[in-house]
Amino acid sequence: MTDMIILAREIAQHLEGDWRTGEGAFGDGTDAYLLGPNGEKLQIRHGTTTATKNRFEVFGPLDFDFKRHNEPPHLITVSPDKPATRIAGDIARRLLPAYREGMVLAAEAKVRHELREAERTHTIKTLLGILPNVDHLADDHDSIDFGGGRRSLPIGGRLRVQSNSQVEWTVHTTKELAFNLAETIYALSRSGDIPQEPKTSTTELGSQPTPRA
Repeated sequence: MTDMIILAREIAQHLEGDWRTGEGAFGDGTDAYLLGPNGEKLQIRHGTTTATKNRFEVFGPLDFDFKRHNEPPHLITVSPDKPATRIAGDIARRLLPAYREGMVLAAEAKVRHELREAERTHTIKTLLGILPNVDHLADDHDSIDFGGGRRSLPIGGRLRVQSNSQVEWTVHTTKELAFNLAETIYALSRSGDIPQEPKTSTTELGSQPTPRA
């Protein structure tokens, strides 16, 4: 059986740039890694399916969490009879262009994710510093109980900071504070933060059933 680390070293010599090799995931010589100058990491291995059992596979993995949902598999197969120079040519022509594009898109998605997470963390920390009697839930890091929790009066509840840093509120109040809260929400809507204005004026709220805020 072909020792893949030896084959990988031969292939690396024929790829453009400073390519290196590394021991494979299996650790038994049946696979090896080709490590490229721009972060490329290709696994060369014996065929893993019935259709490819008599061929070699060269596979370019991407971070599962950040690759596109419709990302094509970056996998080619080559004949074990091909010399290393021709396998290198197949990799350069058939695998690397699309794989490198996928790498760039995955890296951009990771940066966007990290920025969103940083914004969400900042939002949570800011709210923790403003709200009274807060409890940052250990089993749900995106949620905060405040004012004694969702069933505490005169006012309490829970909020959840979503992935886009919007905040979902569940608030429980007395009837009197519900009117004050409604006035505050109405005032915010007048500032343009909420585009729709209520159809019923705040002076008529006392005759309406008390909604759950």
